[in-house]
Amino acid sequence: MGKEKIQNKYQNLLILTNRDKFRLPFGDYLRILAFVPNLKFKNFFFVGDKDLLLLSKEHDFINSVRIKDNKLISHLKKNSFIFDIENNGKNSDKIFYLKTLLNPKKNDKQNMADLIKNIAKNFKIKKYKLFHNKKINFKTNNDVYFSWQAPNAWKIKEYPIKKMKLLNHKIKNELGLLTKFQKKNELLSTYIKNIKNSKIIISIVNLGCHISNVFDKNLIMLSGPNYHEDSILHRSQITIFPKQFCEYHKKVFKNKKFKNRVGTLPKGTNKCYCMKNIEVNEIYNKIKELINEKI
Repeated sequence: MGKEKIQNKYQNLLILTNRDKFRLPFGDYLRILAFVPNLKFKNFFFVGDKDLLLLSKEHDFINSVRIKDNKLISHLKKNSFIFDIENNGKNSDKIFYLKTLLNPKKNDKQNMADLIKNIAKNFKIKKYKLFHNKKINFKTNNDVYFSWQAPNAWKIKEYPIKKMKLLNHKIKNELGLLTKFQKKNELLSTYIKNIKNSKIIISIVNLGCHISNVFDKNLIMLSGPNYHEDSILHRSQITIFPKQFCEYHKKVFKNKKFKNRVGTLPKGTNKCYCMKNIEVNEIYNKIKELINEKI
């Protein structure tokens, strides 16, 4: 399906979601929104629930539509090309179903790692970029915000708390920076506000990275067992990798840092120490470089 053909017929792109039918991680919705301007439509509409609209409204090129606004959605369906993230179906010159890209031989995380690459391939786009908000002037209250939490099933992505506290101590006492930590069970609206109001974000591979990229924040991403190749397209992102992967992931990844990775462990084990191999001083030195660039 070529983008030129659908552009000639429609000026609008309508992105449909319904997380009761099909649910992506929040970060993957943001990755899709960052990509869709490559399709060159005049207007972009995103239908979502309350939480998704908290994220989509931060994009200056997205028109956010409540999922309950049936009258407007029905109207948009008639004169828009539809990007469907909720249903199954056959792709056509009127509609694209995201589920057609999912490989049944891969799990959800593996499919999401290749998400943007596969969407671009479907629309025959060889070179693409990821877009961010350009119009907001940010009032920053913090120098550094730590986005450090991962779900219980993905604790291997977290940076060791002792190292994080040491890093926090160094940047506060040696660089005189104001820092703030993501709280447990922090509200999504607060999470977005904290990232928006900070100069530098230090984040594991979690939603904080994707929100930081919405605002083109100076982001230092700590990447151990997980990585998305499209991260390299964000110009204000610095990625720090372990000195080496743990014994298990060393075999799985073959030390290829900049490749899509979805780190997992055999059931019942918790032997990954990739994140322990990220040095505090390496993160600290990157922060110093950013400060010296007069953020």
